[in-house]
Amino acid sequence: MKKTRKLLCAILAVSAMLSSMMVPVSAAYKNGRYIQSTITFIPYSGFGATSIAHFNNALWEWNNASSRNLMNRSPTLRHNASYYDTSYNAPDDGKSYIYACNTGSINYMTQLRIYPRSGDAVTSADINFNMHANYPWANSKQQGKYDVWTAFIREAGTVAGLGSPSDSGSVMYMPEKNKLRRYPSNGDKSIIRSIYNHSVNLTSTYTNSFDNKGENTVILDGTMPFFTLQDLVKYSNLIIRATCVSSSEPFKIQAYDGGISVFKDYYFEIQKTLLGESKTGKKVKVRIEGGQLDGLNVIEKNSPQFSIGDRAILFLYQPNMGGGFNVKDSGCYYPVGLKQGIYIENRSTAGKSLYSGKPGDVLYESENVSYDYSMITDCAEQTQRADINRITKEQGVTAARIDLKTYKDNQIPQLYEKNIQQCKAIGVINEYGYNMLRNSTNHYAQILKGTN
Repeated sequence: MKKTRKLLCAILAVSAMLSSMMVPVSAAYKNGRYIQSTITFIPYSGFGATSIAHFNNALWEWNNASSRNLMNRSPTLRHNASYYDTSYNAPDDGKSYIYACNTGSINYMTQLRIYPRSGDAVTSADINFNMHANYPWANSKQQGKYDVWTAFIREAGTVAGLGSPSDSGSVMYMPEKNKLRRYPSNGDKSIIRSIYNHSVNLTSTYTNSFDNKGENTVILDGTMPFFTLQDLVKYSNLIIRATCVSSSEPFKIQAYDGGISVFKDYYFEIQKTLLGESKTGKKVKVRIEGGQLDGLNVIEKNSPQFSIGDRAILFLYQPNMGGGFNVKDSGCYYPVGLKQGIYIENRSTAGKSLYSGKPGDVLYESENVSYDYSMITDCAEQTQRADINRITKEQGVTAARIDLKTYKDNQIPQLYEKNIQQCKAIGVINEYGYNMLRNSTNHYAQILKGTN
């Protein structure tokens, strides 16, 4: 009897411990919002029939898991809005659209707007698939491509109130190339049931601390994959070791679609060029989205933060094509992967001290990833050699005749064209969607207020 009692006490103790451990995990797995009444998504008419069917399948999975009619895809309605308001500042019209647009940026795979922007209850939402060269899409498991269903079910889950878990088996985990995550895991189902298991009094802890002072606040975010060091080098037109010497005042840019956002330019003086063609002592302009101007407060959650005097290694690219907030002939660069492509030297970040490595080396860090100076330079040099070797074979010329800068400059628009051709060929988009995406590369934004 005593043994039985001891065993029962031990089981209860373990159960209590596991329950206490599960509470914070579940809380972190929610974003604090919930769907107030059924949301009906209207797909872009440029999507292929299979993509549209997969949207419906993904939404059914969440409805089934929650035992609620949370989200549907309209069986008949389609929209022709080929431009997603890239400012995230589109008015709340009560409609929920699915887009396939070229945002002009390589950084976000998908983007999401939830309405209203503050409060707990969700009344509508817009989801955009970035059709840029970085994101080759497919409607199945294909080498080197992202699955439409997998990406969409994750964004729809965010609309329903789920957060981002560390469990790679969850459909809310970051989409990866050549991987399918189409069906909610047991953990996903448990979380969504915990959100919608009450018929009344659906409440949450969602707050938007930025909605104040009467300003029109826009918070920018989206699904952005982790960029490895090799990715950063691959997508860079220019890699430099430089010092931030000055910055402009905030200014506004208006996209072709009418969206407006706030930007700021930072100027870096080059100490060393690791990839590309820029001389020591030259200043490079790096454009960062975010800031406050004329009552508009734009918060880009993934933008790097600079201070005058910062020394850094920067992985930079130029779009070399239209779309989004790209300004023609602006001469500016953007960080690859936003803050993933900036490595500040000798500065504390998020409570962690940056420190010197082996004698003569300096450790750089971006988020939770660290590289020393030699690792970055070696990777850049190896990539340049590989590019030159590949081009010599492709074009049948000697290395001395290769203009690597022109090659890198042309790479993004060429890859973009190849990407949308493949998307049309495998049915992700149709002929109409393909033609609209081709046209978007000729549409440029304009600066409404000049820089200093």
